[in-house]
Amino acid sequence: MEIRTSYVICGSQRSGSNLLCEALWLAGAGRPDEYFIYWYMAARDPDGLKTEFARPWLVPPPEYVRKVLESGTANGVFGVKIMWDYFDVIMENLHQIPDYRALPPAELLARLFPNLHYVHISRRDKVRQAVSLARAIQSRRWIDFQSRVFDEQRDHLWDFDRIRYYTAKASEDGLAYDFDQIASVQQRMLDQDAAWEAYFTSAGIEPFRVVYEDFVGAYERTALDLLDFLDVDAGGATFERRAMKQQSDALNDEWARRFEADQARRRG
Repeated sequence: MEIRTSYVICGSQRSGSNLLCEALWLAGAGRPDEYFIYWYMAARDPDGLKTEFARPWLVPPPEYVRKVLESGTANGVFGVKIMWDYFDVIMENLHQIPDYRALPPAELLARLFPNLHYVHISRRDKVRQAVSLARAIQSRRWIDFQSRVFDEQRDHLWDFDRIRYYTAKASEDGLAYDFDQIASVQQRMLDQDAAWEAYFTSAGIEPFRVVYEDFVGAYERTALDLLDFLDVDAGGATFERRAMKQQSDALNDEWARRFEADQARRRG
């Protein structure tokens, strides 16, 4: 397996990272996904590790890394997505590999992923990001697709079995506005963005920056600019098979309005 260039999509939950992964899948620039999620699940959702789709990932760190590299590579390009709130879990596992044990994080990832580039995706409107995350936590619906398109390409796009597992457990029943929950996850998003910025500064990294609100209005242009950043030929890029669909609706609008009003009152 020859990897000419690699990239890590850095972000926080509900920042548009799945949409960006889809764009890069369709552009032929690797197969980015949240491949380190199983280490995170071991700490936060051990029941998820009992499923058939998780079993192949229950391997020692060296073999796990080989699976990540194999799964995320297409056309000589490797991609992976990492959320900051389990970055430390990733490092704990990678430091179990003797060759990486003494390496600081940025040096370790540069050794692990050839010709490494960083992409940082963030969301300007942290209230709506927090509302989206609060709703996803309550409903357990993390992603949604146009069913026909998804069925056509599920064999070669996305981690279908993992998505199906969580989608089957999703329910919109009993959703309830909760100021404290939204405020908590909003702070979590702010902390993750700040942590990524500190990481980039300390390691002297200047990532390619994607802002969700700009990206949704310039989907193809953003993907093509990213290919240029990665020095990947855009000749095979095609975006007609987009499968993801927007999850936000009137309920998100209502919760965002209520939260902003409540927040303003509490600030006095």
